[in-house]
Amino acid sequence: MVSNTVPIAPLPDPRKAMEERDRSLALAYVRKGQPENGVSALARELTVARKVLERAINRQLPWAIAEFERLEKEKRNQSEDI
Repeated sequence: MVSNTVPIAPLPDPRKAMEERDRSLALAYVRKGQPENGVSALARELTVARKVLERAINRQLPWAIAEFERLEKEKRNQSEDI
C-alpha cells in the first residue's frame, strides 16, 4: 500500500540559524568596507559560543571532579592491597 504522507522535516536549530545570520552579516559589513560592524557581529557570535562552552563546562565539571576523585581513591586502594 502506498502512503500519500510527506515526511516532516525537523525544525532548524535556532542557534545555528542565528550563527549563520551573524556570520553573513559580518561578511556583508566587511564587503561594504565597514569592518568595525563586521567585528561587532563576530564578537556577538563569539560571546554566544563562549557562553555555550561555559554552560557545558559548568555542567560537566562536578561530574569530572567526582570521577577523578573516585579513580584516585580506587588507585590508592589497589596500591594498598599490593
